[in-house]
Amino acid sequence: VQRFHIHSRYQVKPEKVGNEIKAYSEQIASDDWKLQLLFSNLHFNSNTFRHALRVSLALLLGFIVATFFKLDRGYWILLTIVVILKPAYALSKKRNSDRLIGTLAGIIIGMFILLFIKNSTLLLAVMIFFMAGSYMFIRTNYFMSVLLMTPYLLIFFQFLYPANIRELMLERVADTIIGSGIAFLASLFLVPAWERSNIKMYMIKMLEANEKYYEVIAAYFTQHSKIEKHPVKIARREVLIALANVSDAFNRMLSEPKRHRQGEKNIHNFVVINHTLIAHLTTLSYLLQTGKYKWSTQHFLPVIENTALYFKNALNILSMEKGRMLLPDSSALRKMNKNVNLLLEKRKAEIAEGKLETTTKKELVETKSVTDQFNYIFSDAAVIYTLSKEYDREMMLIK
Repeated sequence: VQRFHIHSRYQVKPEKVGNEIKAYSEQIASDDWKLQLLFSNLHFNSNTFRHALRVSLALLLGFIVATFFKLDRGYWILLTIVVILKPAYALSKKRNSDRLIGTLAGIIIGMFILLFIKNSTLLLAVMIFFMAGSYMFIRTNYFMSVLLMTPYLLIFFQFLYPANIRELMLERVADTIIGSGIAFLASLFLVPAWERSNIKMYMIKMLEANEKYYEVIAAYFTQHSKIEKHPVKIARREVLIALANVSDAFNRMLSEPKRHRQGEKNIHNFVVINHTLIAHLTTLSYLLQTGKYKWSTQHFLPVIENTALYFKNALNILSMEKGRMLLPDSSALRKMNKNVNLLLEKRKAEIAEGKLETTTKKELVETKSVTDQFNYIFSDAAVIYTLSKEYDREMMLIK
């Protein structure tokens, strides 16, 4: 975007692109592809391997069915299986319903079009419209893509085989139902991957990202140093990605059978409290980066350390590293709040003396905003620690 902006200016010699582009490019996550990555996934604990095995077995079953019944277009069964099966059960379930409902609705639309439109030129124009619409939605809305693709295929086959269009419609429906049934059974019974086995990993990454983001922001409140925006942006990106991942995993879990949704209540509370925590962390970052707080103090340091202890303890619990854990001390929080109360009393005395605009007023306004956020974050971290304990205890009882 910066390059476009520079080269669209009315300048004879465009300015050189600075280091800002490089800084932003470092925020984009990239994967390091190595051959070792392939071999490291060749085991049943890898969801990638399980999904590959599931798709392979489902396709083999679909091929056997198509060959046994001597279906003319058995590849429709295989295509249905490929596009429906996803690594997660919830995603496969959603694709399955989109494919079935979209195909049946598309058949009805196609039948009405062929029934009322007899002009070949008009049919060709309608076919092109449905074809363009289908490919336009194929990556964003699969239901709409299937809904538009089915009439397009019916009109296309009407041009090729006008005498067999009825058989084609029935075959399309039958192949879709067979493919959807195989995909559903495969996602349910063929080495399934339930979210309960993965969500703890997302919770751990969420805690690690929270701890890092808090550490980066809070450090500036204890020292007089220039704010480096790049590390803050990187930490914010990581925490938002982690939040999106754990939220998506929880939503997928809700679509799974009830017997596979252990710990559902604690995970829901965990996701909610992390939304709240990130809101307070972002507010703290905003107060810092906009220069609305200029009073660095060592009184924040014990509060920061004790809040970080909650994150570390929660991480130890979820990571099964249950060694000796240091319990956070809330006396540091009380001491910080006491300092704010002293400022408040000092300000009241100034008002009583008729002193309206003073340094104390400015310091109180800024400090109160910051200490409120530290209080909220400390409280949220304590709740996250408690939820992590309860979730771990619930999982141990199930085992």
